[in-house]
Amino acid sequence: MRDSDGLNSRVVPRMPLVWVVMFAAMGIGCDRFLQIPMKGALVTGTVLVVFALLLSRRESSWATLLILLGVGTLFSAWHHARWHHYRLDELGLRTTEQATPIMLQGRVTGHVSHIEIRSSGLTTIPGGPETKFSIQLEQVRDSASWRNVSGRCRVIVKGDVLGIGPGDTLRIVGKIQRPIGPRNPNGFSRFERARVERTLTRLVANHPACVTIVAKASSWNPKFWLARYRTSAIDSLFEYLGQERGELAAAILLGAREYLEPSRVDAFFLTGTIHLLAISGLHVGILAWGLFLLVRLSLVPRDGALLTIMLLSIAYALLTGSRAPVIRATILVVLICGQLLFYQRPVSFNGLAAAALVVLIWNPMQLFQVGAQLSFLAVAALICARPMLVTPPTTDPLQRLLQKKEGYLRSALRLGVARIRTVALVSLVVWAVTLPLVMYRFHVVAPAALMLNLVLWIPIGLALFTGFGILLFANVLPWMAHGCAAICAICLDGMECLVRFGCAIEGSYFWTVGPGLLAVCCFYGLVTVAVSVPKLRPQIGWWSSGAALLVAVSTYANSRPSPTGELRCTFLALGYGTSVVLQLPNSEVWLYDAGALGSPKSTVNEISRFLWSRGICRLDGVIISHADADHYNAVPGLLERFSVGTVCLTSGMMNSLERLPAELQESLRTADLELRVLERGNRWTSEEGVSFSVLHPDADSLLPDDNANSLVLAIDYQGRRILLPGDLERDGMLQLIRGKQLDCDVALAPHHGSRYALPVEFCHWCQPEWIVICGGQIDRAQEVTHRFDDTGARALHTAIDGPVDVKISAAGISVTSWKAARN
Repeated sequence: MRDSDGLNSRVVPRMPLVWVVMFAAMGIGCDRFLQIPMKGALVTGTVLVVFALLLSRRESSWATLLILLGVGTLFSAWHHARWHHYRLDELGLRTTEQATPIMLQGRVTGHVSHIEIRSSGLTTIPGGPETKFSIQLEQVRDSASWRNVSGRCRVIVKGDVLGIGPGDTLRIVGKIQRPIGPRNPNGFSRFERARVERTLTRLVANHPACVTIVAKASSWNPKFWLARYRTSAIDSLFEYLGQERGELAAAILLGAREYLEPSRVDAFFLTGTIHLLAISGLHVGILAWGLFLLVRLSLVPRDGALLTIMLLSIAYALLTGSRAPVIRATILVVLICGQLLFYQRPVSFNGLAAAALVVLIWNPMQLFQVGAQLSFLAVAALICARPMLVTPPTTDPLQRLLQKKEGYLRSALRLGVARIRTVALVSLVVWAVTLPLVMYRFHVVAPAALMLNLVLWIPIGLALFTGFGILLFANVLPWMAHGCAAICAICLDGMECLVRFGCAIEGSYFWTVGPGLLAVCCFYGLVTVAVSVPKLRPQIGWWSSGAALLVAVSTYANSRPSPTGELRCTFLALGYGTSVVLQLPNSEVWLYDAGALGSPKSTVNEISRFLWSRGICRLDGVIISHADADHYNAVPGLLERFSVGTVCLTSGMMNSLERLPAELQESLRTADLELRVLERGNRWTSEEGVSFSVLHPDADSLLPDDNANSLVLAIDYQGRRILLPGDLERDGMLQLIRGKQLDCDVALAPHHGSRYALPVEFCHWCQPEWIVICGGQIDRAQEVTHRFDDTGARALHTAIDGPVDVKISAAGISVTSWKAARN
C-alpha cells in the first residue's frame, strides 16, 4: 500500500540502496575522523559480507544487517586507501609548504588554460598572462641524475606557454610546494581541496622559458582525445563569442570557471545563482530534455531517442571533467531513460541513492564536499516535494469538457501559469532546504535567488543549446555557428545583466554568522524523520517550521557574543600582511589593519571566516596604520560584509586620500560610517577601562615615507600593555624611540620584523616579553625570528606558529599560538 506521495511505507525492502548509502557514508565518516586501519577494515568487511551470504537463507534480517555493516566497513577501507595511501615515490609526501627550487618532468593530463590576470589598486601582485595545467609526474632532477617519481602536480606559469596540449611531456623549472592548510581557525584548507583530487603539489614557474617540450603527444592515443576536444571547444567559444562572452560560455557549457574574473563570479554567488556556473543537474536536465525533443522531431523511435540521450549524457559528463554533480545528474538521466524504456515508475530515493553510491565508489572524499552535498540535497528535496510540483489531471467531467472547449490562447495561458507555478515552487523548495547548509558553509543568504532562478532558466537553456550549436557547426558550417553565436550572445548578456541587477538591489543578499553545526545537523535530521515516518508526514509543515526555528535561534545566538570581562587580541596569519582583531571586555570589536600581499578576496575570506567563527558580525572600528596595500586591501571587502562604525586613518592618509585606490575611496564614501583622523596624543578609553593611546605620527612633522608615518597604537588594560607599530621604519622609529621609554608585554614586530625597522632598538626601547611577527615565507621566518633572540623577548611568527592569541584579564596575561594549542 502506497502513501499519498508515492513512497512505500516499507522503506527497507523498497529502498535497499538508501540503506547501503547510509552505511557507506557512516563507514567513510568513521575513517575520516578515527582513521581505521585499512587492512583490518578490508578483512572485516569481507568476512561480514561472506558470513551474511551464508546466513541469508536462515536469518534474512540478520544477514541484511551484516551486509550493511560489511558495506560500511569496506567503504571505510576504500576511503582510507584514497585519503591516506600513496605510492612510496609520491613526490607530494616529501614536499612542504616552503617553496623549493626543482626541475621535474611530467605529462600534461588535461586542459591547458591561458588566463589573463587583471590587477587593481588593491592587488599587490601585478597582473598579466598565466598558463595553468596539471601534469602526471614522471621524473625529478636529483643532483646530476633523474629519479623516477609519481603523483599529480598543479602547474602555474607566469606568461603564455604556447604549443603545449594534453598528453605532451614537459620539463619544468620552478618552485614547488604543498598547498597550504588552514592558517586561521575556521580557515579554508587548500591542501584538503587538493587532496580530494590527489594533487599534493603545486609548482610555480616565473617565465615561459622555464617550460620545455620533451615529446609531443601521439594523436592516436585515445586517453587524451576528450581533453583535446575540450581545449578545441573552448577556443571555438572564444573565437565566435569574443573574450568576455567566451569566458562566461566556457563556464556554463564546460565548467571552465577559471577564465572568469572574481567580480563576475561574485555576482552569481551573492545572488544564489552560482550553480549556473558549475555543471550540475540543471545543465544535464535541460540538455537531456532538449535532446529528447530534437531526436523525436527527427522521427527517431522513442527507444532509440532514449538510448541516444543516455550515451550523449555520459559523453558530456566525461567532457566536463566528471565532477560529482555531473555524475549524479548523468546517473539520474540514465536511470530515468532506463525506466522509461521499461515503463517503470519515476526515479525515487532509491535512484538518487544509486547515483550517490556511484559517486562514492568513484571518489569517497566527495562525501565531505559542499558541492556534492548541495547537489544531492536539492534533488532529494524535489523528490519529497513531488506531490506539490505535479498537478494531477482533473477528474471532473464538466471541468474536462470546459478545458476541451476553451480556445488555444486561453489553454496556452493556463498551461503557462501552471509551468510558472511549478518553476517557482521548485526554486522555493530547493532554496529553503539548502539554506541552512549554505548559511553554515558560505555565511550568505540570497533572497534574490527566488526570483532570478524563476526567470533565468529560459536564457540559460537557450545559451546551452546555441552554445553547443557553436561547437557542433564551428568546423563544418561556420555560418550556422555564427547564427548560434548571435543568439547565445544575447542570452549570455541578458543573463549576466539580470544577475548584476539582482546583485545591485538592496536586500537581495546579506551576510550572516550562520548557524552552528549541531543546529544544521538537527535541521536535516528533523526533516528526514518527518519525511521518512508515514505517521508524521501529515505534520511535516510543523516539523519543518520547528527545524527552521532551530536554525534561526542558533544563528541569532551565534551573532551575539556575550561580554567576557577580558581583552582578547588575535594576530591573524595572512602571509605577508597584517590584521589584528581586538575584542574588548564589553564585546566591542576593533580591527587594526586588514590586508596582505596577493589576492584581496582571499584575505577578505580569511578575516571574515575568523570573525564569523567568533560570532562577530559588527566591527566598532577599523584602524588603518598607513597607506600600504598589504595593510588595507581587505577593507573594502570587509565593509561589504560587516557593519562598521568608524574607520580611523592617519592625517597623512587623509590628506592623500585621493591617491589611494579607487576601490577603497568608493567603499569609504558609500559606507555608512564615521571617518576619524588619528595622530600623536589622541587617547580614548572604553567603558570597561581599555585605554587606547596614539604614539605616532605627529601631524606637525610628517615624514615623506608612508612606512615611517605608520600609526603606533598602545592598548592598556589591567596594568598590561600591547603595542602595535604597523610598518614603522627607520626615520619614524627614531622619532618614536627618542621619546620616553615605554614598557609593554606584547608587541607587534614593526614592518614584519624587517631589519630596516631597527627591531633590536625597538625591543630595547619597549622591553616586550613577547614579540609577534606577522609575515609569510616560511623559509625566511627563522631568519627573522633570530633578530629578536638577544632582546629578551620570545618571538612568535605567524607563518610558523599560526595566529597568536593574547588574553588579558584581572588574573593576568596569557599568550598562545594556534598551532601549539592544536598540538
